[in-house]
Amino acid sequence: MSDESLNSRIASLEQQVGNAFGMLQAVASKVGAGQAFGKSSTRQSHVREVANGSFTESLRDLPFDFLSRLVIFDDFVQGAEGLSGLAPTVSSGAISSVTVDANDRIGILEGSTGSSSSGTAALASHVGMVRLGASVWYGRADIRIPVLSTSGERFELRAGFADSASGAPTNGVYFEYSDNLSSGNWRMITNDNGTSTVTDSGIPVVAGDWYALECEIDSSGTRANFWINGVHQTVIDLTIPIDAGKEVGFVPLLLTKSVGTTAVTTEIDLCLCIGRLINPDPVRSIGARGSLGFGSVGAVGP
Repeated sequence: MSDESLNSRIASLEQQVGNAFGMLQAVASKVGAGQAFGKSSTRQSHVREVANGSFTESLRDLPFDFLSRLVIFDDFVQGAEGLSGLAPTVSSGAISSVTVDANDRIGILEGSTGSSSSGTAALASHVGMVRLGASVWYGRADIRIPVLSTSGERFELRAGFADSASGAPTNGVYFEYSDNLSSGNWRMITNDNGTSTVTDSGIPVVAGDWYALECEIDSSGTRANFWINGVHQTVIDLTIPIDAGKEVGFVPLLLTKSVGTTAVTTEIDLCLCIGRLINPDPVRSIGARGSLGFGSVGAVGP
């Protein structure tokens, strides 16, 4: 092959790679506001102004560099058989596809506890995937609970970063819901070796409503920000697990039953995890060219 033909072929491949990762950037940017990917919307600025200052390390507006990022995204269009970076974990329960009920919700999985009073259903990466405090980590899960927890059929739902896919985490940064916790409101939690900091969102979980649950931990592991449906809720700067032996994974769905023998369910429409490697291994970074030319994608949607 001549030099001219080879250069042309390389240029063509670079263009294809650019297009592919441009799509990934569109996914990673997600337009906020708790909307499903595919709805028309103009991207908002995701450098959040919070009560104690600007949270300037947000991942959501940065150029996409696949050599220094880890991205897990799934819209579950292939059900539980085609998961990307995640695996179902169940005990007496199940993870299965459900029929979508709206055009803007493409691909939905259902976690069910089954009839066991201690049944579980989870979607998770390896739960020792990452040690917080050296990189910026962001996670999102879009969740709907068809029937709420009650005193007779009680369950706990968690979503975020955790060191367990089968029960209450010892370490993690996550959302939590049950009827007997904070009056049934969404709670935001950081948990360091069993010592927790809990913030009540004041937002009651409504049966059948969708919630976009987002959390982000800064590179020093000293600040965790939380959003519900695109609205910033709080920043927690205590009990974030950053030490060796306290590694966590991305767990966008963790459903555990504690009372009753009727199966309870939770639905998840999509999940997204982005990890930015602040100081990536030099070998991993060979060939990296800044943002690789993948600039802002502007609006996302039809």
